[in-house]
Amino acid sequence: MVAQLVVPGSFQSFQWNMFLFARLQRKMHAVRGRADQTLDQLRDRFGVMMRKLSWNWPAWVGFLSSILAFVSYFTVLVRFPITRDVPWVNFLLFGVAALFFLTGLNRAFTGSGSLGGKLVSSVLALLGVSILAVFCFIVFHATRQLPASHGAPVVGQKAPDFALRDTGGKLVSLSTLLSSPPELASSGTAPEGVLLIFYRGYW
Repeated sequence: MVAQLVVPGSFQSFQWNMFLFARLQRKMHAVRGRADQTLDQLRDRFGVMMRKLSWNWPAWVGFLSSILAFVSYFTVLVRFPITRDVPWVNFLLFGVAALFFLTGLNRAFTGSGSLGGKLVSSVLALLGVSILAVFCFIVFHATRQLPASHGAPVVGQKAPDFALRDTGGKLVSLSTLLSSPPELASSGTAPEGVLLIFYRGYW
């Protein structure tokens, strides 16, 4: 009996192998069918998601461009005078963002977009306009509001003596300029006044 279980006959062994093979094949078909069904579901969900977002991507790109235009000025472009005094690069980025916003809103309201998509596009466009407004307020108004200097001399008051370095790095005092004639003057007399120029630059 034990020998028959361990080493069955050739016909019985063939039947047993065919049974196992058929059972394994059915299981593989079942697993493959479930895998194909899962892939189809994922494909359908991804397709639905892309269809929902496909019309909305210009609005998102416009919103990200607005953030880039705002952040890039205070982190990078403010270090260079050519892009700091007149933020033309940032306004160019805001212009690109406006084009994307217009494209996104046009696709949202003229196509068959959902109510949620129209709402999202409108909110993103409103946020972009708000970012532009805050940027203009900071650059053109807030940075010009310098605190009042209570210790500054008034008009007509005699300036106290002080010493500053000129463009060549030489230390020059106000009393020296008032008591000695200028280097290029032909009269040889001391000047009646001194014109002091501050290169304010930009803060």
